[in-house]
Amino acid sequence: MPHMHSRTTDLALMLARHGAATVLVSLLITALLTATGLSTWDVNLVYSLSIGLLSWLTIECGRFRFADHPGIPWPRGWRGVAVVLAGVVVGLGLGSWMPGFCRWPSPWSPVRPCPLCST
Repeated sequence: MPHMHSRTTDLALMLARHGAATVLVSLLITALLTATGLSTWDVNLVYSLSIGLLSWLTIECGRFRFADHPGIPWPRGWRGVAVVLAGVVVGLGLGSWMPGFCRWPSPWSPVRPCPLCST
C-alpha cells in the first residue's frame, strides 16, 4: 500500500521545519550575543527565543490568513510586506517585553522587577 500524506500531516511537518529553523537561528543569535559579551547566555537565549518565535508565529499566521491561492502560500503585493512588518513589530515589541514582564533581566537595561509579578 503506498504511503499517503494528508494535508494536515504536510502542514504539521512544514510548521515543525519552520519552527525548528527559527529555534536554530535564535540559538545562533544567542551564541553571537553571548560571545560579544552583551549579557549571559541564559538571558540572551530567553530574549532571542521569545523575539524569534513570536516573529515566526505572526508571519506564519499572517501568510496563511492572507494568501491569495492555496497553491501559493504567500500573500501577494502589499499584504506580503505587511505580514513581514507585522512579524517584526510583534516579535520585537512583545518578544522584548514578555521576559521583562516575568522578571527576566533585560540585556539592554538594569533589572527592573515587574510590580505585577512580585510576591
